[in-house]
Amino acid sequence: MQTTTMVPPEAQEKVKEIEVYVKEYETYKIVNNDEYINSAALLKQVKAKTRELKGVQKNLTDPVDETKRKIKEFFAVPIGHLLSAEQKIKGAMLSWQQEQERIRREEERKLREEQEAKEAMLRKMAEEAKKEGKENFATDLEEKAKEMESTEIVVKPKVEKVQGIATRTLWTFEIIDEEKIPREYMKVDGVKIGQDVRGGVREIPGVRIYSKEIIAA
Repeated sequence: MQTTTMVPPEAQEKVKEIEVYVKEYETYKIVNNDEYINSAALLKQVKAKTRELKGVQKNLTDPVDETKRKIKEFFAVPIGHLLSAEQKIKGAMLSWQQEQERIRREEERKLREEQEAKEAMLRKMAEEAKKEGKENFATDLEEKAKEMESTEIVVKPKVEKVQGIATRTLWTFEIIDEEKIPREYMKVDGVKIGQDVRGGVREIPGVRIYSKEIIAA
């Protein structure tokens, strides 16, 4: 949809008038004092036309903005409820994953302890076999102990993979001591500097404060 189809004919006509009006100022220059004095009147005229056009714009956009505000307000609550439900479901899923991972690791730990106990028993039996002169039997026991030692205990994850669902690690932060944060992570407050300079501050370390001329009308 073209923008012009949404703008009333009278407003479109007003814009066309302005486009013609501003053309004479595209290369505007002042060559004598009389023109300079006359420029003040021209400036007021331009500002008046700007206010007028902004008024036309406001009359057209205010109802649209109000309608947009009411529509967003109407949908805000149910959308908020849906987002809350989404977070609760995600939280429950993450809690389930973490609990199943805890169970898996605990099972691995117990199996590892059992393996280590069996390994220690085999080595002890090998020691006793050597004392009794049963070298071949002792060697077999030691081989079994080494084999057991090299066997990695891995319990498979208990959470089934679901299509469209993935778990990823998100790194974030919290500030615990602002004074220790390196300078490269600091952001200059340009708004405060501007306020202070306009308020009369003339010296700020690391900042060049200067003035420039503008026309106020």
